[in-house]
Amino acid sequence: MSDRTDIVESVVSKVRGVGKVIVQGNLTNHAPLLLVPHEEPGVVIHASMFERFNGAYVLCIDLSLGTFIHIKDLRERLWKMTEWLPFCTVRCEATDETHWEAFFTHALLIDDNLSTEQIAQAVGSIVHTFQQARPMLDGILEEEAGGGEESCGGCGEEDGDIPEPDFIAEDNDEKVNVFDMYEGGPMTRFTTNMTNTAQQIVPVRTSTSEVLEALNNLVGLAPVKEVVHQLVARQRVEQLRAGKGMKVVLPSPHLVFTGNPGTGKTTVAHLVGELYSTLGILKKGHVVEVNRSGLVAAYVGQTALKTRAVCTQALGGVLFIDEAYSLLGDGNDFGAEAIEELLTFMEAHRGEFVVVAAGYPAQMETFLSSNPGLRSRFDTVVHFPDFDDAELLAIFEKLVAENEYTLRGAAVSAAKFLIRNMERGTSFGNGREMRRLFHQVLDVHAMRLNKYEKPGTMMLNHLSGIDFYPMMKTVRERKHVDRVGPSGSRGYAFRGYL
Repeated sequence: MSDRTDIVESVVSKVRGVGKVIVQGNLTNHAPLLLVPHEEPGVVIHASMFERFNGAYVLCIDLSLGTFIHIKDLRERLWKMTEWLPFCTVRCEATDETHWEAFFTHALLIDDNLSTEQIAQAVGSIVHTFQQARPMLDGILEEEAGGGEESCGGCGEEDGDIPEPDFIAEDNDEKVNVFDMYEGGPMTRFTTNMTNTAQQIVPVRTSTSEVLEALNNLVGLAPVKEVVHQLVARQRVEQLRAGKGMKVVLPSPHLVFTGNPGTGKTTVAHLVGELYSTLGILKKGHVVEVNRSGLVAAYVGQTALKTRAVCTQALGGVLFIDEAYSLLGDGNDFGAEAIEELLTFMEAHRGEFVVVAAGYPAQMETFLSSNPGLRSRFDTVVHFPDFDDAELLAIFEKLVAENEYTLRGAAVSAAKFLIRNMERGTSFGNGREMRRLFHQVLDVHAMRLNKYEKPGTMMLNHLSGIDFYPMMKTVRERKHVDRVGPSGSRGYAFRGYL
């Protein structure tokens, strides 16, 4: 089968044996096939296919898990659930600068051996894993929404499940009318999430100066900002030379980010995508984030497919590989296959997407040295230094202000004390530690106000020194810190609040 239309018809005929096709589309990202699996009326599967550089086609099977704000911890929990599954992995894509959509996904090579049974096996694995993860996902969505509703692509609702698909007509116009009938229902929210994700994540900022301003507004990261500004200057100059017919010597757009956790690598990768988009280097500038489990499979022949599928999703944008050194494995797994496939795809799609590989400095040096092709494709290494105490305090204060709280009385001094006495090692979370501290303070604040029937506005948004006391007590007990303030006086000057 070489004609795409014939391939689509063949795939659709096989998919129909797995469930009810409620929207057929043409199996592109713009018009995917939507499938309700047998005996799973509350789940909708998204299926699309893409052509590899060698002319072969791959079928991508996705189940949206919803859109989230705090993606890091969720992603790690989902990766642990799918790490050893042969037919299900996790993919996360940025929908804007603060929200991420998560998917359970799998890719199948479309050839004469592709069968309904293979598709059913992949769909069954994804749906089963989703059902296992659903309580956790519901809890996170509810928490992030503050107890309100949040769209969850794969979730049905007790009083609003996806209707029986018998009413879905066969022509596209009537299908659109059906979605209009259920505006605001689970089906509408699902298709909003699942149709062409890249289209949803076109960068919010439309000019290079706006993106650079956003970069400059980040706390700290002076050496990172300098390197990024250099990259932008270099691209601009080379574009001007090209416009005048001069020889162009463009640097490789692929980057290596080194640094400890929480130093802003993911945030800057997103800004790099936006920068490259405004400079015309990338068509979209979206970010697809993966780690080892998103590229490496547990069975022979699956890793290359898995890696190609992820790379294809990143075309026009940035593929961000967190902890890229973990692809090296122990020499007895399929990590090397993923690296080879990644290099092949980078060569075949030069200028079509950008790879940002991130991890600890020493391990990333080992990673680059493991394969001659890696070193030659990554010209620029950007190191993200740990934040100092003043920068961590600025991050904490920014979190407080962004969430409409204020620090009162001795609260700032208390925050400084806790930051100064934090354990610093290779696992130190930097900015993540500030978010964790912020939520700890809010927990204490909430318990303190819980005894009031109707706390006033000032009580609700003011954080005082007493809200830091349990964490301070723990530090003093662990470090035996003497109660002597900076001026030599006894205590911490919190007497009025503690």
